[in-house]
Amino acid sequence: MKNRSFRLLRVILAVIVIAASAPLTALAVEEISSVSLTVHAPSEGAHPGYEVKISRGQHYYRADYNEDAWIDGVSWYDLSTFSYIEDPEDYTFEPGHRYQIFVKLVPEDGYVFSSSVTVRVNNQSGAVTGKWAESEIMATRVFDQLPGIEIPTVSVTLDAPAVGASPDYDPEFPDGAQYYNDSLNAGNLHNSIIWRDLTAGQSMNPGHSKFEAGHGYKVDVYLTARFEHEFTEDTAALVNGEEAECSIESNGELKVSCSFPALPVVLTRGDVNLDGKVDAADLTVLARHVSNISLLTDPQALLNADVTGGDGISASDLTKLARFVAHIEDEL
Repeated sequence: MKNRSFRLLRVILAVIVIAASAPLTALAVEEISSVSLTVHAPSEGAHPGYEVKISRGQHYYRADYNEDAWIDGVSWYDLSTFSYIEDPEDYTFEPGHRYQIFVKLVPEDGYVFSSSVTVRVNNQSGAVTGKWAESEIMATRVFDQLPGIEIPTVSVTLDAPAVGASPDYDPEFPDGAQYYNDSLNAGNLHNSIIWRDLTAGQSMNPGHSKFEAGHGYKVDVYLTARFEHEFTEDTAALVNGEEAECSIESNGELKVSCSFPALPVVLTRGDVNLDGKVDAADLTVLARHVSNISLLTDPQALLNADVTGGDGISASDLTKLARFVAHIEDEL
């Protein structure tokens, strides 16, 4: 009797052990550590592709998901317009746009995506953007921006330097130009334009600087291509109808540079303050120079201040200018 009871107890214990171990067996799954997909990459004029190739032997597949902008678990997003592509039959990839693909993936039974699963799409690194139902993932990749429509030539019109004038920061472009100067202001950069005084070796102040006689100048204009267009290494530039230098900056802008020859120094005796006329104001400026209170530095002003045409500027020039301003003498 005891032996029979003991055997029954052993059977019961064995059943309990088997039953307890069964859930553990069911929970034993294998992790998927990497995902590799092949899709049709965007190309100008092509329709979005929704085919996804997965190599044989992989333990995951594309989700059967068709809602809104999703077709068979695939969705395309236009990063340039911030919108999903919802009607692929009527849509073609556009130049200058950047696109992103999303693919929903489901693991086979007995498998699960690891928390650190890596993604490659067309042999390039991708990412995982989300997880659904504790098992599905959404793999994604951002593709390089498609080439834009090339801009062969840019033309910029600016007021050329003239003695006493202010630099021009409002360029003109041909009608329909697919480029523009951004309204960027930083330091001596105004409207994405910077003027440089080559003689003085410094940039000009947009609010205060004037062009001076005897000085040469250079202007740099930074242009931005309009949407869907781009500058290339073959883009040429014109400034005021003349060929100019240009180069592409790291941010894609086109830097157009033009140098202007030194402005002529024209003798206008007595016009010491360079306002185009000779009057008491010039007499005051000259008096301050002769008295060493405020010395003249502008080449044109120094030339005009030598009213006697002698060796340098002295009290005799001041006297002669004073007699002219007082209408004692008729000419300088």
